[in-house]
Amino acid sequence: MAESEVRYCTTEDGVSIAYSVTGQGPSLLLMQPGPSHLELVWRTPRYTDLLEWLSRENSLILPDPRGCGMSQREGFDIDFDLDYAAVVSAVGVDRLILFAMSGGGPNAIRFAATRPELVERLVLWNTWAATATNLRDPRIGAILPMVSTDWVTFTEALVAALSGWREPEAARAYAAMMREAITQSAWLRAMEVSIQVDVSKLLPAIQAKTLVVNNPAAIHPDTAKQLIAGISNAAETNPPKRSRTSAGRPRAGAVNGTAHCSPVGNTPTRSWGPVRGSGWGAWGPWPRRGP
Repeated sequence: MAESEVRYCTTEDGVSIAYSVTGQGPSLLLMQPGPSHLELVWRTPRYTDLLEWLSRENSLILPDPRGCGMSQREGFDIDFDLDYAAVVSAVGVDRLILFAMSGGGPNAIRFAATRPELVERLVLWNTWAATATNLRDPRIGAILPMVSTDWVTFTEALVAALSGWREPEAARAYAAMMREAITQSAWLRAMEVSIQVDVSKLLPAIQAKTLVVNNPAAIHPDTAKQLIAGISNAAETNPPKRSRTSAGRPRAGAVNGTAHCSPVGNTPTRSWGPVRGSGWGAWGPWPRRGP
């Protein structure tokens, strides 16, 4: 898929934020797992599959948060909430789907809890409410000391651990994009702020129909249980395996709307409404309409 035109907006505190809008359909804001670069994400193997899937039947809104990619890199306080608010206002949508992965989860939880009139559906994919809790995972704790001594190895190990990807080349490609998107010092600065974030108390305020997708290879199951317990209108599933062509690419084609073709698992499919069109292999298309 061709890269979309990069647009810019300005936040309440005067920071320039880059974003793009790709595809047609219901608005879907992707709160990305970490640093991003709009010129590079569409060229990053495996991650491109995700972006193509999300934009297939939706209008995918993809921002570079402050300090990253094509957005303003310096001269501000860390406040990602202002970035997402500015992008949503610039696009001019009144209802949207929030899709958050990994480090984007706390931002999505806060956004959904404080702006319930905007969020129709929420997907929390391999993520958490309290960043410090996740960092206590032994797998993550073993990686963190490398951030100051070996930036390349740190980024590759972190991506592999948080994504659960088994393809080393895919993890290395995403890590390379991450290093282009943010400097080592900027990442450390953002982490100093993020490690203090705990939005657990906001979970009960979420009104949107929510799906918690958890890969135990990437995130401890107790993390998903906390999200399920805190959000009244939530369901949980594990990400299904992707079918692939003989060339190793995700298999695409017509989807008949049956449960096994859904990207969100069997039970939640019907409660999330019908599915239409072609999809991303066994993961299928995104639900376009509610019940």
